[in-house]
Amino acid sequence: MRQLLPFILAACVMLSGCCVLNQKYVDADEKTYGVISTEYLDYIMRDPELTPFQRKLRARTIKSWRARLDEAKRHLEEDVK
Repeated sequence: MRQLLPFILAACVMLSGCCVLNQKYVDADEKTYGVISTEYLDYIMRDPELTPFQRKLRARTIKSWRARLDEAKRHLEEDVK
């Protein structure tokens, strides 16, 4: 285990920088959401092969995407203040 400790610490240091929110990424994700979400929700509601439960799960995916975007934007706004 002691032999792995330097590698684990190095990985933690490198990965810690991967979690930083970036305005450009959030903007791009927002645009992607805008293009995909409406069409996908329309598809979900019209697909006769989907059960009500499957529709609900897929719609929840879009709602959670929206919630993550809103949370990311809120964090970015707080960082500016």
